Amino acid sequence: MNRNPLNATFELTTRCNLKCKMCLIRHYDNVIKKELSANQWINLGKQAYDCGTVCILITGGEPFLRSDFPHIYSEIYKMGFIITLYTNGTLLNGEIKEILTRYPPHRLGVTVYGGSPETYKKVCGTSSGFEKMIQSLIFFKTLPSVLNIRTTLIKDNINDYKLIEDIAQKFSSNKSLDVSRIVSKSIRGGHTKPEDCRLSPQENIDIIFGRARKAIKNKKLSNSDMIAIRNTSAAKSFRQSYLYGCAAAVNSYTITWDGKMLGCQILDDIYTNPIITSLADAWALLEENIEPALPNPYCSSCQYVYYCTACPALIKAETGIFSGKPEYICEDAKRLYDLVNSISIL
Repeated sequence: MNRNPLNATFELTTRCNLKCKMCLIRHYDNVIKKELSANQWINLGKQAYDCGTVCILITGGEPFLRSDFPHIYSEIYKMGFIITLYTNGTLLNGEIKEILTRYPPHRLGVTVYGGSPETYKKVCGTSSGFEKMIQSLIFFKTLPSVLNIRTTLIKDNINDYKLIEDIAQKFSSNKSLDVSRIVSKSIRGGHTKPEDCRLSPQENIDIIFGRARKAIKNKKLSNSDMIAIRNTSAAKSFRQSYLYGCAAAVNSYTITWDGKMLGCQILDDIYTNPIITSLADAWALLEENIEPALPNPYCSSCQYVYYCTACPALIKAETGIFSGKPEYICEDAKRLYDLVNSISIL
C-alpha cells in the first residue's frame, strides 16, 4: 500500500491547567521530566519536512502551558508547514500574542466548555477560565487564521449548549460549532474517568438533533438538519479497508508528548519511536507494528453500522480490544437509526 506521512499531530504535552472531567489524556505535572525538549520537537519538525509532511496540528494537553511554546511553535512554523493550533485559550500572554501575530496559524481550534464562569467551575475546575477564554477569542478574531470553536458536551454543560452556540456564532469563522458528543474512556494513562460524566446515548441524540426532532413534529425538515444527521456517523469504509480504514498510519501520524509515533492520537500501545531511530524509520516500521484491527465481528453484522461513530481506535479505547463490542457507542447508533428512520423523506 502506498503510504505517505502527509499530516502530523505534535502533542507537545498531556499536562493542562484545566481539570476537565471529560479529558481523555490529561496527566499530572510529574510527567514534565519525560516530555520532549524544545530542541527535540524542532528536530522532529525538520525530519517531518524532509519526509514530506505538509500539515501539522500542534496540540496537547494545553500547549501554551509549556514555557518554551513560543520557541517551538515559531521554529516549526518557519519550516513552511500548514499549521493548525488547538488551545483552551486560558493561558494567552503577551509573548504568545506576539508570536501568533507574527506567525498566525492557518487554523485555530479553541475549546469552549461552557457559557458562564459557573459552568467552567463545574466542568474545568476554575471559574476564571471562562473570561480568559473569551478574551483570547477576542484576540484570535484579529488574526487571519480560520477560527474554529470546539466543545465537548457532558452532563455538567449540556444546559449551556445554546450559550456555547452563541459564542461560536460570534467568533467562529464559519459561525458554526464543532461538537464532540461521543466521549471516549481515558487513553494512554489519562487521570480522569470521562464515562462518569458523559451523556447517555439518548441525551446525545436529543441535544444534538433537537431541531430535527422539532422539524419532524412539524413535518418540516431543513436541508441543514438533514445534512447534520447524515454527517454524524463516521465513514464506514474501514470495515473493508486496510490498516485502520482511515488516514491513520496511511497518510497521518501522531508524535506523543514523550516521543512515540502513533497512527492516531486515540490509540495507545501500538507505536514506534522516532527519537530512538528517526522519523522516517519510525514511519516505515509503524505499519509492521500495527495489530490487525479487522474485522470486528459485532460491526460486520450490525444493522446500525452506517449510523455509528465507532472506528477501530474508539472501539479499542472503549473495550480494550479491536474486536470488542462498544455498548455505549452501539446504543448511540441505534438511537440515531431510530431518529433517521422516523423521517419519511430520508
